[in-house]
Order: sequence, then structure tokens, then C-alpha cells
Amino acid sequence: MADSPPSYVSSDPWGDVDYGAVHAARRHAREHDESAPLIPGHPKSGRPTKTVCFLFATILAAFLTAVIAIPVHISSDHNTAASIDRRHRVELRRLNATHGAELYNLTEQYEHQIHWRQVQMDQMVAAHDRELEEVREAYEQRLRDGDMKMERVVAAHERQLKEVRSAYEQRLRDGDMKMDRLVAVHERQLKEVRSAYEQQLEAKDRWVENQKHLLFARESAVHDAETRIGNDAERRKKANLYWEQPPKRGRVCTGWKTLPYVAELYNVPQDVDGVAWCQGTALHMPGMEDIDKPEWCEQTENGKIVAHWTHRESANCHTLWGRQKDQGCQAGSPGYRLVEMQLLNHHQPYDSWLEMCETTPWGDHGRTPDVCEHRGNGGIWGKWVVHDMKCEKVTANEELDKSFML
Repeated sequence: MADSPPSYVSSDPWGDVDYGAVHAARRHAREHDESAPLIPGHPKSGRPTKTVCFLFATILAAFLTAVIAIPVHISSDHNTAASIDRRHRVELRRLNATHGAELYNLTEQYEHQIHWRQVQMDQMVAAHDRELEEVREAYEQRLRDGDMKMERVVAAHERQLKEVRSAYEQRLRDGDMKMDRLVAVHERQLKEVRSAYEQQLEAKDRWVENQKHLLFARESAVHDAETRIGNDAERRKKANLYWEQPPKRGRVCTGWKTLPYVAELYNVPQDVDGVAWCQGTALHMPGMEDIDKPEWCEQTENGKIVAHWTHRESANCHTLWGRQKDQGCQAGSPGYRLVEMQLLNHHQPYDSWLEMCETTPWGDHGRTPDVCEHRGNGGIWGKWVVHDMKCEKVTANEELDKSFML
């Protein structure tokens, strides 16, 4: 057969190694094994086969060298050496044939394993390439999806940014309008305040001018008055003024110990202010040392200067209260008692009974009555409601009884 391995039997009659057969076997292996693939359509690499053959040839050469070197150390006996040599040649031929067949089988098995390993490697590479392509496609798809998502995010962000910018610009415009309105209002208010302030300044200036005029007029009046007073003082000394003696007593008492008096001032010149001279002239009335000057003065129709004053210690108006009359505790007012007294030394019909009653005090207490009554012929009575601890325990019936008695 064409594919059967060649024979490696040596033709050396001395049993030496047939190196030509070895090289022929190597060429045969290269021609048949390296060029013809085991699986059609799938090339195989020749590098592993060459390496195995080289290693095997090296081992065989070393083995043959060792075998050839053995006879050097054997005995010089020619017969024994020849016999051994023949046995060695026979054994060597047998070994060459056996090892050649084994080498061929091992080479075939090794190349078959190498081929299937190459096929598995190619399949793994193809699967890896497919996985890598799928991963690349998935990665590119993720990139495309990420780009689309990023574009959507960027678009949404740009929309939000545009809305925020628009709202901010609108707020700025509104703020500018509001600020313009505020500025306009502030300027208007400032203008009003300035106008009011200027008016106040003008009014104040006018007031100051008026005050200056008034002050000047007052100073002039004071100067004139001082001049006039000085002149009046000199004229008063020369006029020899004096009061009417005795003064005229009023017919009606105006209150408790209170009686009005009237007196005319004599020798008042006609060309002076008689009322002023009257008010500035001291009174020296017997029994009225407490009165220094008139309370008021007047000029009558006939030109007389008359002074008026009140004597508050007049014995003619000294009214007093009579004996107390107890009216008992008051109904509805626990702790209070009603006391009545009649007004005495009252001069009718000139004196005002009500004024005399209301101004006359009760003894040392100095308390005027709470109520005054005119009972006709029964006289004038004053009533006092006084505090009494004994009246705090009065029963309601007693109060009612006493109220009926009143």
C-alpha cells in the first residue's frame, strides 16, 4: 500500500546502522504525514511531527552508539565476539523493525491527538469568538442604549434648565417691575415728604417770624408797662389813693363764714387804667388782716373804681348744726347709720340755704352733709351716712322696720 510505512531493515552486512534508511523514513514521513491531512479540508501543522521524529532519531542513534561501543570492552576472543556480533546484528534488525513499526504507530496516534486537539482548539476559539462577538454586540448595544438614555437625560436637563432660566428671567422681569413700582412709590412718598417738610419749614419760618414780632411787641409792651408802672408808681404816690371806710358788707352769705365786701378806691386819675391801679393797691381793712389785695376790680358806669373781695372768717355767716338725731341703721347698707341735724344761725331770706347747708361742717370732723333738705317751717336739715360696726349685724326685718319708720 502507498500509505504503509517503509522498511527500516539495514543492508549493512556488518550490522551497522543504515542511516540512509533512517533518512528515507524521515522523508517518507514528511511526504506522507505532513502533506496529507487526516481530516479532509482541515490542514494540520507539521511542526509536532518533525519534533517527535527528531527526538526519536536522537534516542535511536544514542542507543545504537551504545550497542556498538559494547564490543570494545568485550574479550578479544574472536569467536565469542563474532558470535555476539551476529546476535547483536540480528537483535538490532529485529529492534529496528519493531521500533520502526512502533514509531509509525506512535506518530499516527500523536498526530491524531494533535489533530483533534487542534479541532477542539478551533472550536473553542470559534465559541470564544462568538461569545466575544456577542459580548461586543451587547456592549455596543448598552453603549447605544446608554447614549440614548444620556441623550434623553441631557434633553430633560436642558428642558429643565430652560424652564428654570425662563422662570428666573420672568422673576427678574417681575422683580424689575416691582422694583420700578417700589422706586416710583418711594420717589412719590419722598416727594410728598419733602413737600410736607418744606411746608413745615415755611410754617416754622413764619412762626419764628411771628414769634419774633410777638417777642418784639411783648418787649415793647413790657418796656411800656415798666415805663408806665414806673410812672404809675410815681403818680400813685402823688395821687394819695385811699379806700372807702368802712367797706360795704354784702347782704347775702355765699358760704359758711364767707361774706363778700365792696369798697371804692378814691383819687384815681381819669387818664390812667383805674382797674389796674385798683388791683395793684393794697387793702388795709380793720379785722381783715388776712386780705392783702382785692380779688377783682371793676369800673362802674358812673366811672367809679370798685374793689371786690371775700372775708372767710365772718361771724355774721357762722352757721352751725344742732342736736343729732339718730335715724338708725340703713336698709340695704349693712354697717352704716343715718344721722340728721338741723342747721342753726341761718339768716333768712337773704342767705342761700343750700349753699350754707352744703358748706357748713359737722363739728370737729369737718365733714359736710351728704344730703340737704328744706322742710319749710321745720327748718333746714342735713343728713350724714356714717359707718357703724353695730349696723353690720342688723337683720333684714329690722332694716325694713326702720325704713318704714323713716
